[in-house]
Amino acid sequence: MIYSEYGNKTEYKIVVAKKKYFFRDALKLYLHKYEDKESISYKKSLTIIETILLVLKDMDFEIDSQKKIIFKMPIIMAFAEKDFLAKNSKLTASIIEFCRKKRIISRYSKLFVSVHKDYDSNRLTDCFSASNFNKIDIILDIRDELLSAIQDPDNENHERYLYFYMKLFSIKKYPQEVFENFSRNNIFDLNGTIVLIYRKVYSSEYTSVKVIYFDEELNHALKKAFFNQSDNLLNQIDHYFEKPFSYYEKDMQNFLKHKYQIITANDLNEFRKRSFKNMVTREIGLDYQLESTPLHYTLQKETLYPHTNYLELVALFPDILKNQEYIAIELDNIKKQRQHTIVKEEDIEELTIKEYLNLELNAYEKFRVFKQYSKVHSKKDHQAYVAKLDKFILQNADSFKFPQMFYYVKYLVSQSKFDENSQEKFAVRTIYVKLCTLYAHCFSIIVQEGRIDLDVQESIKNRIENFIEQDTKSKYYAAVNPFLDLFELAIDYNNKKSIRYARRSLIFKKELDRLFEILTQQDSKQYSLNTLIASSRVIVYQRFIFCMLLYYTGLRESELLSRTIKDLFIKENGDIIIDVNRNEIVKSFKTYSARRRVEFTIDDQKYFEIFREYLYYLEENRVKYLFPKISDTKKLLKKKIQNIAYFLKCTDILKQITYRYVSLHSFRHTFVTKSIRLLLLKEKKEKNDFYNEVNKTGHLGPEVTLRYYAHIDYILHFQNIENIF
Repeated sequence: MIYSEYGNKTEYKIVVAKKKYFFRDALKLYLHKYEDKESISYKKSLTIIETILLVLKDMDFEIDSQKKIIFKMPIIMAFAEKDFLAKNSKLTASIIEFCRKKRIISRYSKLFVSVHKDYDSNRLTDCFSASNFNKIDIILDIRDELLSAIQDPDNENHERYLYFYMKLFSIKKYPQEVFENFSRNNIFDLNGTIVLIYRKVYSSEYTSVKVIYFDEELNHALKKAFFNQSDNLLNQIDHYFEKPFSYYEKDMQNFLKHKYQIITANDLNEFRKRSFKNMVTREIGLDYQLESTPLHYTLQKETLYPHTNYLELVALFPDILKNQEYIAIELDNIKKQRQHTIVKEEDIEELTIKEYLNLELNAYEKFRVFKQYSKVHSKKDHQAYVAKLDKFILQNADSFKFPQMFYYVKYLVSQSKFDENSQEKFAVRTIYVKLCTLYAHCFSIIVQEGRIDLDVQESIKNRIENFIEQDTKSKYYAAVNPFLDLFELAIDYNNKKSIRYARRSLIFKKELDRLFEILTQQDSKQYSLNTLIASSRVIVYQRFIFCMLLYYTGLRESELLSRTIKDLFIKENGDIIIDVNRNEIVKSFKTYSARRRVEFTIDDQKYFEIFREYLYYLEENRVKYLFPKISDTKKLLKKKIQNIAYFLKCTDILKQITYRYVSLHSFRHTFVTKSIRLLLLKEKKEKNDFYNEVNKTGHLGPEVTLRYYAHIDYILHFQNIENIF
């Protein structure tokens, strides 16, 4: 059955679970926006729709509770394998997003454009499929010519060629502020990696320290130009780009025109700056992928990930980075971050993990019922809804961590047309849409992360930014911002670059070693125990082992704390397996991908011996949980689990060690960053290596791992530093 001649009586039918789904009428709405039926965009859209339906015809797929088809990963990957869809990925993504918005397909469906980028395993990206192989050698010769000119000590136009390269031939793109701050005081050689560090003022209230890395080719050229010359070019300049930028732009225009004729052999009248720059970008991208891997390319082009904190670099390079003003700025930002954090991890009451999770998850699951305001059809329905909500608030407001959610929903409902006292009345449908947006793109993220702070604000923003249509984004921001504004965390979505004044930091190996010293000293003193006795060592090492396992496994705190002894196994070669499939304590996992089995190695022999002895003692004494509760009489309670608050106190110690914005969750960031870094250093990579690493984290997909947990700067630029993690 072929879907063609759009608009006739032929209906393309897809049968799932004995139900018939008709895409024709809904997709016809999409094509109605094209007035010219002969336009290229119309014909492309028609071909894309036909291709999508042909792929679906031959595939098995899942449906959601509303009987809508879910575009899961196999479907999206099948789309990506179609040449026409791959070459028109943005338009394909727009059509799929339209189907999601109109509820033609399930709202749980994956987006094509981000998946196409992140999951590319065969180099069939736009730069590969759209490249002109006859031009690539000439373009690479021009790139090498610029790099040579940058390194030539006798060349008097270093900055001119550097500007051309950074604007045209770099795999990474640099904002204009980089050129404005390119001076001798801001450039540093950190173990072979050249970085640009400068102060950026966002507003009268907030200032941050920016760290910029350069691509591999440029890094090599800058190192040779600025740090390997006997006369040291850095000492000859106060500011590198001294002339107005209009001068460099005009000069670059002439440079492009000259190279255009060389590359294309076309008449100069046909020159178009934008299209020519796009061609150069494609060819450079193709060369980069051929010389490295698609994963490297994805990491280089990815922009939504935790960036380097200046204080992290100070910890790694204390002899080089000593700017006290920058250190003071970052410490002040951490102070502001803590002031904006409404719920701190160390403030969680001393509940058992079972009580804590029941309290949070059960209350939120019951609370989700109140988004169904669409069922209100009369004033009587409205009154019943409000009465039920009031009763729920009375029962849960004191025990739920985020009662502001309850009161905000009640406030929204008070604006319904059924409230006779309301001056500004909204229709039921409007309230319902606002509630659905809040629950899906705001409330759920806050509850999952367990806090309301700038990290969560950015997660919410990134969730919304995944949507293609600007109108959709604006509506979602309008729905979530009034709630976030209660915490002074409203998102400035007109500013495309999200401001993060204090970023969750990594924890380095030497800081883990320091944590071991402090925790064992504190706990030995607190319990007054002789560590020569095995049972005493178990008590003294318990807090450190918890932190150490977070570091080596990347498990969430609740996942690790709820493990039983039966969940762990040490293999003959020393590798350790920890099973997160068992569901004895935790009533529900964070995602369906959270059920997993993680195999890891503790590469520090001292820590491995401590852990093996710890586990052996618990097994011998038939203790049920990996982290049993310690009684007032300094004994292990075999069938009771330790309070989570006992371990959360380690956060304060970590902050004292690092002087950065860290928590126990920082170990998870560190694990992801370390794992991907080791994967890229691996000589022989298997096709599924990256997916196996993602599976260890329990994330729903690689985009979550890359965007929120992988500190990519350390993965790409500090691979030559040993024992960093």
